[in-house]
Amino acid sequence: MTQLTSMQSMTYLDLQSLSFNNNATNLAKANFSSSKKMAEILNKRIKAKKRVAKSDIIDEIHRFAIQKHPVLTNRMYSKLLSQDLSTKGFEIFFNDYYHASCHGFFWIVLRQALNAHQDKTWRNYIKTMLAEESRPRMHCVILKEFIESCGFQIQEPVVAQQFIDSMVKGFTSDIPFALGYSLGVEVEGAYQIDLIEQSCKPKFSEQLAQTIWFEIHLDSSGEEEHANQAVDTIERTLNSESDLERLRQGFFQACDDTYNFMESLYQHIATVPTATR
Repeated sequence: MTQLTSMQSMTYLDLQSLSFNNNATNLAKANFSSSKKMAEILNKRIKAKKRVAKSDIIDEIHRFAIQKHPVLTNRMYSKLLSQDLSTKGFEIFFNDYYHASCHGFFWIVLRQALNAHQDKTWRNYIKTMLAEESRPRMHCVILKEFIESCGFQIQEPVVAQQFIDSMVKGFTSDIPFALGYSLGVEVEGAYQIDLIEQSCKPKFSEQLAQTIWFEIHLDSSGEEEHANQAVDTIERTLNSESDLERLRQGFFQACDDTYNFMESLYQHIATVPTATR
């Protein structure tokens, strides 16, 4: 990492200066300020991250870059925490969430990522992710069981495919970009899953007590550890300033893609009259 020292003067303002996707520009400040629960989750899952990176610039990306991105306060997250969703609304949400963020991620995205490069470090990183997504059982199966225990049936997806395609593009890009993309997914992942769990408690507390899906993603070996593994892989792989720029671009692209998926879910749910109370 000796070639990275000249980049360590880059400030957080430089990270914020990236121009986000046009569909990811409306930071929901009002929703954030009015949601105590969202603020609590943000503090726990994002602001309390411990430093693991040796490089200052990689530490900035890992721990701080996401904090001003609208993905954290998107309208779908606000709707989930508001308790405005009916049981039907949760069914619609979980259907496409399962297809994209769990089943599609495991069976499509990670497998294409594995075959995208022959680099040994990259392949070992993806193989580790595949293995962890299978312990203690396949995570997509565990999530499906939880969804069904809530009285829902998995149907054909409505908006998930675009997000799957976006993730494939991110994870199969050049290695610096793909590592940044993966880091973005993992950094946001613990926050996202914690928020979903909290939103389910009023309606599905009994079902939550019977599943381990949330626990295995939120414990010490879950999303936070995955992000730490990404940082370690990044610091063993990246060699230049141009690599770091691609890393940063990939990170923000992952945030944009997650935001756009959640926005599409929000808009889809809004078209179903029985989805909200």
